[in-house]
Amino acid sequence: MPLSDHDKTLVEAMFRDDCDVNTALKVVPHAARSTLCWMQRNFEAAGYVQKSSTAIKPRGRRCKLTPIVRQYVMELLALRNDLWQEELASELWCELDIEVSQSAICRMLKEEKLLSKVNTRIASRRSAVEQGVYEETLA
Repeated sequence: MPLSDHDKTLVEAMFRDDCDVNTALKVVPHAARSTLCWMQRNFEAAGYVQKSSTAIKPRGRRCKLTPIVRQYVMELLALRNDLWQEELASELWCELDIEVSQSAICRMLKEEKLLSKVNTRIASRRSAVEQGVYEETLA
């Protein structure tokens, strides 16, 4: 059975007062001896009985699109907003030596509320002049 927050606070105070595991086991008899030993090691290493959030190992693959890379892509799109997703991947590979798939870039653009594969290239093709030239071609 896991210890409550009250019990953890009590054990931490006891370790702070230089008590050993046997004394803590007498005060908190429902705690496992191994748990108290781990808590004592954590207290000696970090100053508190619970593991810190930095001690917890991250799960899964590390993300290639770090906040710095995301900022670089957003600045690149601000300067040249006619880039395709494949061109963005190529640019990241050439400039930052990071190999990123098109789907990862697509997810990042969706998170940044940019949903189109191309921002202005499609819109520039929809001009009235180009539509007239296309209609003449069809005729």
